[in-house]
Amino acid sequence: MTTLDDHKIRKFGKGFTLLDRDDDGVLRFADLLAVIRAEAEHTGRDYDAPELLPLRTTVQRWWQTVDPSGRAQVDRGQFVAALLELSTDREAVRYVFEDGVRCLLSFMDSDGDGRISQADFARVTREDGLTDEERNAAFARMDRDGDGYADVEDLVADYIEFYCTTDPDAPCNGIAGFI
Repeated sequence: MTTLDDHKIRKFGKGFTLLDRDDDGVLRFADLLAVIRAEAEHTGRDYDAPELLPLRTTVQRWWQTVDPSGRAQVDRGQFVAALLELSTDREAVRYVFEDGVRCLLSFMDSDGDGRISQADFARVTREDGLTDEERNAAFARMDRDGDGYADVEDLVADYIEFYCTTDPDAPCNGIAGFI
């Protein structure tokens, strides 16, 4: 196993930890749904609203990726292995995540200018398990030009790159805070 694999394992392992809200070492669809539902509600939207269909579709695709056998739960090793496999195919990552990420980010953009402010980011991600320091650092890495905003298109690209990159220093790695 290479150092780059080790980096992805740590990165995806941290994702598992952030999603495993009851800290029992098992991720269930309900755990994933609770996190995504909370983020949607922090945008001021009801998760079940018609305009959030792309987000709900993404949640279903993501879950099918990490639990292809349909057992309704996965452990850390299964979760990480599934994401390692997914991360080798950029188009598969795009298929799983792009529409939902774009949907959530468009609602995160409180003034509709195509940019996410640090306040927008903090409001929507306040229950995602990151510390304030990690959240601030994540946003700083996503704010590529230092103007206090992250562009929605850049964030969509970052989210896809987060899964695919082998560069431990890539700005997209800020999505999960410090690794």
